[in-house]
Amino acid sequence: MAHLSYSAAPSLGRQSTRSSTRRTRRNLKQFAFAGEFAMFPGNVLKTAGRMGAMSLNNVAHGLKSGRRSAAKIAVVGAAVATAATVAVGAAPTASALDVNQQVYTAGPLLNLLPLLGIDTIPISLGNLPVVGETTLILDFAPIGYDSQNIYNTINALPFAKRGAFSSIYDRVIGAPADPPTQFPAVLGSGIGTRNLVESYRTQISSVNGNTPPGYTPFQPVPGANPTQTNQALLYLRNPLRPNGGIDARFAPILNLFGVDTTLPAAGVNTGTGLKLNTATLDVTWAYDLFSDFPVTLNPFSLVNSLLTFLPVNLAGGVSLKGLDATAAGVNVASVLGIINRLSGGIAGVDDGQAFYGTLLPNDLPILEPLRLPSRLINAVFGTDLGTPFADALQPAFTILVNTGYSDVVTPDDIAADPALADTYQPYDRTFLTSATPEPFLSVNPLTPAEWLQVPGDVVRALFTGFGDVFFPSAP
Repeated sequence: MAHLSYSAAPSLGRQSTRSSTRRTRRNLKQFAFAGEFAMFPGNVLKTAGRMGAMSLNNVAHGLKSGRRSAAKIAVVGAAVATAATVAVGAAPTASALDVNQQVYTAGPLLNLLPLLGIDTIPISLGNLPVVGETTLILDFAPIGYDSQNIYNTINALPFAKRGAFSSIYDRVIGAPADPPTQFPAVLGSGIGTRNLVESYRTQISSVNGNTPPGYTPFQPVPGANPTQTNQALLYLRNPLRPNGGIDARFAPILNLFGVDTTLPAAGVNTGTGLKLNTATLDVTWAYDLFSDFPVTLNPFSLVNSLLTFLPVNLAGGVSLKGLDATAAGVNVASVLGIINRLSGGIAGVDDGQAFYGTLLPNDLPILEPLRLPSRLINAVFGTDLGTPFADALQPAFTILVNTGYSDVVTPDDIAADPALADTYQPYDRTFLTSATPEPFLSVNPLTPAEWLQVPGDVVRALFTGFGDVFFPSAP
């Protein structure tokens, strides 16, 4: 049975964890990387963008000073899976069981994390079947992020027999990973995401007996039935996201130049003696230029998306949308063999599924020029200046921006289905159609009659926004 790292949970340990977490939060609030590092959990997300007020040396010092305690941050959302991408909660209480999982990181900024002192991130999996309350300790292992190297890294891993009475041989990470029977997981970001997808395409081709030139074919283990590769692929800011990825939005044009803009399906692919079982988790933040691009020519939506190039608006906080975190966490934990290991082989390994999550920022990117001066002053001087003008404009601009996306909930939608009002306000987005391919200009989110309502709704939102901000006590 695989080695498990247990951590008892006495009251003193819990107090130490809480104290450590508080120290970590103080450290983390001193910095944030305004680019792809804005993906990190909880309080880091809430402070993203303050980098402009600090030097890189200060950032590195802050990271290193919080290194040990950062290793104990636990974030809610069983999306294990996102390798700290989708983590959006507070630290849970000390868990009864800690499980290590190595995660290969592929991307120029991701591969800088160990240099900044971030090489381990804990994620609470919640109450898993059979094993109970569990925390996954993600150990980052940077690799070269070209597609061939990603493919070769996985294909070079050894195999281990699943059990004494099993004929299945699983691909495992091996020593010195602890435990060595971990199944592989890869987190891609930026160009690393695009290359990770290309590597996955090549894996599928190889399992089906069509390995492209320059790649080593997947080979079955003699006597195995089957030789199985179970893996979790974690896409951050995926330009190939079917509904929103910029490559997918402009697929008709890119296809003319031979660019494959499809996203391979998660699940099982089989060949002679071979089985490839893949779970995927695609996570981004709303309005991102590369992974949540508008579907229409709406100028407000386009400008809003362009301004995510430097996503300092994430400093205002985010909330997770469109993802069943429990389902994602359980499926990915199963595909990675975690539940199988922890149950002593009682639980099997599920077929992988595809999951999508979107981090919705509280502050619109298009209004960030109005908020940024206050953010910088607050970061430098420790003040608490507000952004009342931007706050007052936010309701109206939300309408103007969200009408450029096909998942917008219109007032007519709510009138036709009153149950929608339990979850959404007019002109909210659902973030539930990320898996549906929608090229640019292929969809008109509103009918002509609905468009006629928009100007009046925008004016009312302006009055409401300014009234709530500047005259909160008015009747």
